[in-house]
Amino acid sequence: MVLIQNTIVMKFKKSGFVNKEEVESVGKLPPGNAHPIRKVMRTMKKGKIFRVYKEDWNQAGRTPQYMVKDEAEKLKKDFEFSYVADDSGWFIECLE
Repeated sequence: MVLIQNTIVMKFKKSGFVNKEEVESVGKLPPGNAHPIRKVMRTMKKGKIFRVYKEDWNQAGRTPQYMVKDEAEKLKKDFEFSYVADDSGWFIECLE
């Protein structure tokens, strides 16, 4: 941050203003629907298993289990959540 005439000015690396055309070209999602794991779960068919590695998970202190429960309820699908035996991550299996 930089202080210019008693005003804090943020220096962004990439963020900035865009126009409507750019928003339409990249698309937008409502809050709570943009996480990549949620997107994967919406496309999963019965029998598919998705492995989430801990280094890909960005929510400290939580596991994807809360997201699995939430999406199962929203999508009216059954998912099974389990831990990888070597503690490297989790499995999400679509049961329905």
